[in-house]
Amino acid sequence: VMIGKEGLSDTVLEATREALLAHELIKVRVLESAPMDRKELAEALPPLVQAELAGLIGRILVLYKRHPSKPKVGLPT
Repeated sequence: VMIGKEGLSDTVLEATREALLAHELIKVRVLESAPMDRKELAEALPPLVQAELAGLIGRILVLYKRHPSKPKVGLPT
């Protein structure tokens, strides 16, 4: 998923939700044209898609959301 000049639009939020449902762990690239700083997006985006921020590497956010019925990523107990 990429965030560009439109910022956190409904389209970006829906694409992020779909990617999280399909993959659980995704990368979100923040383009230079994005209206918000990468750190602001790292705080704002996860709650909007009910995910956790797993990491921030340069201009890439790593998000995690466990699949409700078929989790792919095994977490230690």
